[in-house]
Amino acid sequence: MQRTPFPPALHAHRWEGFGYCSRVSRAADPRFDPVVLIGGAMQRKEDWGRIEQGLLESADVVCPDLPGWGEADLLPPQHGSELLAGALRRLLDDLGLERVNLFAGSYGTAIAYRLAQTDPERIARMALVGTMSAIPDAARPGMLGILDLIASGESELGPKAIETLMNGDPRVDVASAAVVRRIL
Repeated sequence: MQRTPFPPALHAHRWEGFGYCSRVSRAADPRFDPVVLIGGAMQRKEDWGRIEQGLLESADVVCPDLPGWGEADLLPPQHGSELLAGALRRLLDDLGLERVNLFAGSYGTAIAYRLAQTDPERIARMALVGTMSAIPDAARPGMLGILDLIASGESELGPKAIETLMNGDPRVDVASAAVVRRIL
């Protein structure tokens, strides 16, 4: 159910030679600064669904595909959160947004955190979900194995990456594990 009478607007952006885009959904009666939703790995600007619809009751919602995400240009591995925070800053400038609420998940948290460090006056509120300060020791061998597969060009990269990202412990009941596995 759409909570706004306005269709989402798509915007193109450029930063440091990379093309990327955003989708802006306008609330019928916004009462708060716009909310920017920054997703994690394999999450696109269209993937926020019910979260976005709920937020539209109170605020405009901006969903970016920053470089390396969704429809944006690929991002070479030497670039990190600094470039992506710059791309997010440019996006806010392009859209004329001086102050926003940031909600970021997983890999997107480093981008939001960096923007908050460099431009704190632009952040009304921020929520970071699923952050990691380091790769857990138990996950390290799997992550290193994935890097080896990437370097070797091995065709089993996709299934191995999914197994590494998913919790394989049979004692853990993940309600939607089959759905997540299929989507990944």
